Amino acid sequence: PRWASSISDFICKMRAALESEYASQHLPAWIDLIFGYKQSGEEAEKADNLFHPVCYTDAKKGNSQSGLPISVLETQLQEFGRMPRQLFREAHKPRLRIPGWKPERLLEEPFQSEPWYKVVRRASENEAEVFEVPATGSTASPAARPAVSGRSFEGLLPRAVTPLTASGLITGVACCEENMYSIGEDGCLRVNPLSAWAVGREEDAAGSMRRNFRISPMPLSALAVLRTDLLAIGGHDNAVSLYSSSCGSALAKCQVHADTVTCLSVSPCGGILVSGSRDQSVRTWIPSPSSLRSEATFDDIQQPISCASAGRNMVLAGATDGQLAAWDRRSGQTVLDRELDGEAVACALDVDEHFAAALDAAGELYIWDLRHRCESVRLPVV
Repeated sequence: PRWASSISDFICKMRAALESEYASQHLPAWIDLIFGYKQSGEEAEKADNLFHPVCYTDAKKGNSQSGLPISVLETQLQEFGRMPRQLFREAHKPRLRIPGWKPERLLEEPFQSEPWYKVVRRASENEAEVFEVPATGSTASPAARPAVSGRSFEGLLPRAVTPLTASGLITGVACCEENMYSIGEDGCLRVNPLSAWAVGREEDAAGSMRRNFRISPMPLSALAVLRTDLLAIGGHDNAVSLYSSSCGSALAKCQVHADTVTCLSVSPCGGILVSGSRDQSVRTWIPSPSSLRSEATFDDIQQPISCASAGRNMVLAGATDGQLAAWDRRSGQTVLDRELDGEAVACALDVDEHFAAALDAAGELYIWDLRHRCESVRLPVV
């Protein structure tokens, strides 16, 4: 166009427009129409955003309810295309912060136009390399920007390790910097030093370093690591136990749940423990090196608890019927109450407790913004 002096100038100005305050404030309206809650249904009708049924991803193959030949419908798809999968069920929120962005940055800072996957690829190819992470909107000098080592991405690289073995089904796995822990339906706890795998010792040497502990005559079902050699364990005896793997003994045992303890979670600071049970309750605990103190009980969920996550001030839990709830443990008030499409198999809170994530049995991942109590992302991962 005439307002661009060159290809580079065109790209810079288009990027500046995309980063502008106007685009940031109005982009959510487009997301609602294409990927969000206005893509289909009553809201789409109100927004005049409905298309031929065959254009939607949930249209069955070969379905010709319109009476038109298949060839006509295929032409419709080829000429018009297909609506993308709906990702959001609630209105998409605008950016909370709109940083300033100048077009010159695209020319002066090459990493501004570098795709994220190249950053990860470079890290995995050269673990020793240290590079700057692009920070859109940052005005800090290159020396002040955070540097990330490729070693931060070591967890993305799979490697073979000695398999865990048990006489029955393994029902829980957790780890710390030094050990990997596993529990099973045989009532045993197994401790495997990670150092044995890190230095590539022979299998028999690694096996000699493993330790097994008989915890209960009944199956174990939940495990969480408070710190090295200090664990929280739950099982079919309805108890939450504080166990020391260094001395091989239970330091505390609280039998307050009325049914099997199904899940355990520890807050990032290690000061809060959360337990969920088939008795449909979620409990918070204050652990110490030698004791457990029950703090609060949340029983708003009407089905057995299947997963839980602990934050500094928040508690998140999911149930077998797909109900997901979050509470503020200080006030006891419900912060979030939603329904998944299937059983909640995993949930998590981010460190700042701004977002909650959950995965259901059908492989759908959900992310909610707890500040606005709205769904932010919904997509299949399995």
